[in-house]
This record gives sequence, structure tokens and C-alpha cells, in this order.
Amino acid sequence: MAIAVSTIRLAPAKSPQSGAYSFEAGERVSGPLISCLMVTRGGKLPAAFALDCFRRQSWRNRELVIVCDVADSAIEALVASLGDPTIRYVEAAPASLGELRNISVAHARGDFLCQWDDDDLYDAGRLEFMMAALLSHDVAAVFLKRWLIWWPARRQLAVSGSRTWEGSMLVGRDVLPAYPAQALAEDNITIARLCSMHATLLIDRPSLYCYIVHGANSYENAHFETMVSWASEVISADRYDAQIAALASSLPMTDYASHLADGTAW
Repeated sequence: MAIAVSTIRLAPAKSPQSGAYSFEAGERVSGPLISCLMVTRGGKLPAAFALDCFRRQSWRNRELVIVCDVADSAIEALVASLGDPTIRYVEAAPASLGELRNISVAHARGDFLCQWDDDDLYDAGRLEFMMAALLSHDVAAVFLKRWLIWWPARRQLAVSGSRTWEGSMLVGRDVLPAYPAQALAEDNITIARLCSMHATLLIDRPSLYCYIVHGANSYENAHFETMVSWASEVISADRYDAQIAALASSLPMTDYASHLADGTAW
């Protein structure tokens, strides 16, 4: 059965247009090469979970480019042990997050790029769904309008408010501006430039991306408290366990939470 998903198309100097997008899982799982770009701190966890989510993707023609500025990192050893030809590891000199993102773009082989942060979780259909949406519309990039926000230590789960969530980006390589050489908000600046120059598409499919507040994020807790306060839905305490269990059928939620609880992440 086709799934109708509300969309908003944003074009330069034009008002947003609401519409609908029909998608059937498994309808299209192959096509152009998508390069997923992961900048990581070098630790095995939680990056291993993001890596596992990549390997589970239904879109077949894909690669994961991992860039790290730490020598002899644990994630490098993990990649070597997997022997997966779709995953490539790039060691870089110490640099800002924006510069490391530019390095990942330079090493990508695909005509399409997807941001793949090392501390979040992704549904197996993320690439398939977003690529099908991009190929069905005359746009340069696709983003999620909403995503999941999970704060395990506080037992909080929410569906975010609506905006262009930069981290969910799937974009044509030839239109992505360079990232500024800075450690924070580098993607905000780049995506704002992209959206000012090209038509993009927002799709409302929060379950494709689980953004995680784990205590070692780049921003302080106040930033995430604001995100939760602005959420379109906050799962009530009595529904929390059931919702996490439902998500765990497709995402490694339980293992992720266990590693955070026993301190083995990072």
C-alpha cells in the first residue's frame, strides 16, 4: 500500500507549496550512488550503531565515507575488521568540523551526498525513501521536516517541531556549497546557502531519523531542552517504554541505551 506523505517545496523567491508524495517501500531500491558522509571522533561507540544502520539500508548503491582526525582510532580498527567494500575510512589532520565535512565530500564518489552523523540512528529505509522523493521532484535536495528526538537519560522521546533539519540532508553533489571552517553550526550556514539558491523538498517522515541527546553532544543541555519544548509531540511517560520497544524493532535502541547507561560509549 502506498504511503501518502505531506511535503513542502521551498524554492528561491517563491512561497512554500504544500503537496503529497506517494511512496511504497521496496518499489525502488537501486539507482545512483549515494555517498553517506560521517565525520567521527574516533571512538567505536556510538559510531558503530550509525555504521550498522548504514549497512542495513535498503538502497543498494551506496557507500559510507568515514573521516576522522584521530590517529589509530577504534573506529578505524572496526572498519578494517568488517572488510566491507562499501565503507571507506579516511584519516585526516586535526581540523574543524566544517573542514572535516569538506574532506568527506572530496573523498565521496557518488553524485548524491547524505549527511550521516555518527551519534544518531537511522531507519533502514532512509536512503530509499529520500532518494525516491528527490528523483520524483525537480529539486536539488531533500530534508526531513520533522525527526525523532530521544533523550535516554531523561526517558524522553519526542517528535520535533517542523523546520529544515540540516542533518537529514540528501543532496546532489554538484550543488552543495562548501562548509565554513568552524566547529559549530557549520551545516546551518551551508544549508541556508543551499536553500537560498536551489529548490528543496521537505518530507514529513520522522521515523527515518532518530536524533539522540547522549550527554556528549556539541551543544549544552539547554539547546536540547528548547528543542523538546518546541516539539510537535512529546511522548507521555506512560507510553515511553512501549514507543521505545516499537522503535527497537527497526533501530538498535536497546543496545544504544545500554552502552550509554554503563558508560562504554566514547
